[in-house]
Amino acid sequence: MGTRAPAAVLLACAMLAAGCRSSPSTDRAVAPTTTSPATAPATTIAPATNATAPATTAPATTAPATTAPATTAPATTAPATNPAGCPAFDGGALTGRLANPAITEASGLAASHRNAGVLWAHNDSGDTARVFATDATGADLGTFALAGAGAIDWEDIAVGPGPDPATSYVYAGDIGGNSGRNAVTVYRVAEPSVPPGAPPAVTTLDGVARLDAVYPGGGRFDAESLFIDPRSTDLYIVTKSLDGLSRVLRWPATAQTPGVTATLEEVATHRFAPPSIPMATGADISPDGTEVVVRTYDRVFLWRRPAGTSVAAALAQPPCGYPVPAGALGEAVAFTADGRDLVLTTEGAGAPVHTLTRG
Repeated sequence: MGTRAPAAVLLACAMLAAGCRSSPSTDRAVAPTTTSPATAPATTIAPATNATAPATTAPATTAPATTAPATTAPATTAPATNPAGCPAFDGGALTGRLANPAITEASGLAASHRNAGVLWAHNDSGDTARVFATDATGADLGTFALAGAGAIDWEDIAVGPGPDPATSYVYAGDIGGNSGRNAVTVYRVAEPSVPPGAPPAVTTLDGVARLDAVYPGGGRFDAESLFIDPRSTDLYIVTKSLDGLSRVLRWPATAQTPGVTATLEEVATHRFAPPSIPMATGADISPDGTEVVVRTYDRVFLWRRPAGTSVAAALAQPPCGYPVPAGALGEAVAFTADGRDLVLTTEGAGAPVHTLTRG
């Protein structure tokens, strides 16, 4: 993801009493200091209130430039209090740590649709084209290389339907870039089997399809959030900016053709604002398509999607907001395979895995 941590991120982290790490390949915030152990009992988050973390300021002038005009309705903003009917989640429990030493900068997370309890993860920029099988305890369940794929800046991963209705697919999103990019690539491959109890192995996956797209109007964006609608097989990308304004782009299933470059369609916008560090860093959709979640470094936002409602219409409504647990400041978020709970992880070797359990 770029070279050094932008000043706005460093300022935001400082205001949240958190540290930020600068490295040759990332601008991620690291976990905030806390006086409470990570394994402290979870507390219930009342669904009608938001977090009380200190407000942060991120100057809009340092966001990646874009020439793409806004084509959707004015951006929605999370309200000061949660809308009625928001689900309750506990405060999050530490359920494990990523055991695979090759996972040093986890950036994306998605629940398997084929292997019970398995989660797919991947590293940020600087790694090869591979995904890792793990679970909510962080167990090392194997490494899977994607044959013929490249890896410029993988930022998120999704699992869902594809061209064969009987097959579940993994989608790896090469969509990141601090200075913005006009073209994005997603690699699609049939989800492999992870035999229960088998020792972790390194496996190469064949049959990888490269899907390419560009932003409309020549726009250049950074993005770290990807999900696939199980109802339509449309892919969605959520952009990231330092001023908190995220655009939601739809990639129709009919335009996901290897060898043909698609043009993304902007369908919604949302402005993340304090007390969140207002940058979208990961996303997922529930397996039944009824909820969409987007996280920032320090909060999780959930949109409900009733039957018959498009993703764009759902995201036009005010979201439910929840703080992430201490130690979970970072990027990756996934629904569990049953769509009930949320799993979070972050960067670093042996990174913690937290589970937010629905009340």
